[in-house]
Amino acid sequence: NETADTEIYKDRSSAESEVYKRQETADRSSEEIEDSGNVPQYIYTAVLLSLYTGIRPNTLFNLEWRDWDSQAKTLTLRPQIMKTKDKWIIPLNKTATSALSDWKTKQEKQLGKGNVPSTIIGQKVSLNSLKKQFNRILVEAQISGVTWYNMRHDFASQLVMQGVSLYTVMHLMCHKNIKTTQIYAHLSPDLNRAGVMKLDAL
Repeated sequence: NETADTEIYKDRSSAESEVYKRQETADRSSEEIEDSGNVPQYIYTAVLLSLYTGIRPNTLFNLEWRDWDSQAKTLTLRPQIMKTKDKWIIPLNKTATSALSDWKTKQEKQLGKGNVPSTIIGQKVSLNSLKKQFNRILVEAQISGVTWYNMRHDFASQLVMQGVSLYTVMHLMCHKNIKTTQIYAHLSPDLNRAGVMKLDAL
């Protein structure tokens, strides 16, 4: 969880190297899963959703198709599946939207439109089984030092390094307190300088 992992961010240099390592291993893990013919598509879908939404594993596992608004391109995170016990609505980018669309289309072809289970990922395996399969893939791909939760940290880290404000990241991560999000602050580019430089164009 965030509290347990704040320790790795206390030293700036080690934190940056850790984030870049996570970025590389996250990219490799998704590529390995995509390229492997014996990996169920629901695992690939779960990995993409983790990397591109940052939602917690337990929330991901309990998502239902009714939570996905394909027109608005959002996910509604119901209070009963959230650690914060609050309702959140998060936007989806093209990658996450495509992952959901492809998975649902495959399910409809296999089972029929009226027979698709209500849960998106949890219909197939237990959460522990999902993590075990993910770990097996990492071992086969010779990727070490990565857990499922690292993908949540990677999501936040990538946003901050791209210049997204901590306030926005806080809401995308469904943090109730900005202090939790501030563990990623050192990864932010020099936004203060970038801000005043905009005045040169006036």
